[in-house]
Amino acid sequence: MFDSTQAAEVMGPRTQTRERHQ
Repeated sequence: MFDSTQAAEVMGPRTQTRERHQ
């Protein structure tokens, strides 16, 4: 797994919200 912030930078802000929800 990786930091939600890093995923948001690579995929987008939508990932950050999904990662936080999990």
